Amino acid sequence: MSCYSKLFSSSPEYKSIKHNTERDSYPFGVLGLPPTPKAFLIHTLNEEYRCGSVVLVPDEATGEKLYRDLTVLGSSCALYPARDFNFQSV
Repeated sequence: MSCYSKLFSSSPEYKSIKHNTERDSYPFGVLGLPPTPKAFLIHTLNEEYRCGSVVLVPDEATGEKLYRDLTVLGSSCALYPARDFNFQSV
């Protein structure tokens, strides 16, 4: 577990989220976090459970920011940007 995860996992809020995931209490929400703490949360949960996550974000800029933050934390991740399809002949 990284030093980031050790610090983050000691907070009561993280313990509450972990408790909900262990009880399979879905869905639950995590509201009010700025972008970087969201990345900390995702990174710590993935390290704790040794699994991956699928994270949906509202727009491409948010996805790129989250991707950069997770990469800096040491998570391996992929970004699937939005694509516009054109069904008209060009």
